[in-house]
Amino acid sequence: MCIAIIFSVLFALLSSLGINQIGQQATNLDYGYGLLMLALLVALKKDHKRFPLILTAFLVISFLLSLSALVTVVFDEFRAIWFYQLILVAFMLGGQKSGVFFTLLSLLAIVCTHIFLAPFGTATLASIIVGLVVMALVLSAFSSQVNRYLHYIEKQNAELNYLANKDPLTEVLHSKDYCQLTKKYIERAQELNENLSILYAGLDNLERLKEKYGNQIHHQALQHIITIIKEHLHHNELLTRVGEEKICIILPERDAIAAQSFAINIRNAVRDRLFDYGKDKIPLTLSIGVAALNDSDEEIRSIQIRADKGLLKAKFCGGNEVKICHFFDELTTEKL
Repeated sequence: MCIAIIFSVLFALLSSLGINQIGQQATNLDYGYGLLMLALLVALKKDHKRFPLILTAFLVISFLLSLSALVTVVFDEFRAIWFYQLILVAFMLGGQKSGVFFTLLSLLAIVCTHIFLAPFGTATLASIIVGLVVMALVLSAFSSQVNRYLHYIEKQNAELNYLANKDPLTEVLHSKDYCQLTKKYIERAQELNENLSILYAGLDNLERLKEKYGNQIHHQALQHIITIIKEHLHHNELLTRVGEEKICIILPERDAIAAQSFAINIRNAVRDRLFDYGKDKIPLTLSIGVAALNDSDEEIRSIQIRADKGLLKAKFCGGNEVKICHFFDELTTEKL
């Protein structure tokens, strides 16, 4: 757009100075075009979201200027040169469809002008048409290649983002994002004075399972449990993985009692659904620690410690338990 402004004003100035006469009408059109492009450029800088609209306006106005040059500067054999700039911008900024559209529109305008208004020389017309077609084909191939490359880059970025933030085996967030996300949830709950609870869940008898079936059972069993947990989650509840063995569930808008009820439902669902491992159907149990946000929590660590204490207490009591750890570290137990 800046290039278009510079060249349109330059041609107008050269004409005004008598160096390259293009006629008063064409000179005025070049000045007006430069001012319009400047206005579009200012509008784009103020709001980049307007880019599609501004690009469309730029291409349409540029086409009309190119068309006016064909009609008004009839003595100039190079009056079709503006269409080359138009097509270049259409392909580079608007993409392949935009470029092809304005190429066909430009060819139609040139042929119609030649037939009905201001004919070119035969050699000039042939050169213009061949030049535009060849340029369009080259830009189309280049635009297609760029689009494929950008699509590849977007795909790679999506995969890298997935690998950076999620465990590929269980498809839950890695522990490295856990503290940051938990902090945001807690800050929001404190700001809105809402309830929030955190669950720490762990598979019982993991070492015994590894001894019997091998270390590879760990991730598959964990994935089985996470699948069950996801069936119970609502849209605003978050599931993360903490370390190798712990699963964390963040429950906005739930106090300790509601979180305990949720945890019991999960524990029962895991207990009741056998884990298919090869030819074996293995019963699994889950221990869960529950901690609720309260006014004394000034940092994430305090509620994490309580949830972890609840989990340890549940395992110490034999597993398949749900334990609430209150802020004053008194544990209440409900064994169902």
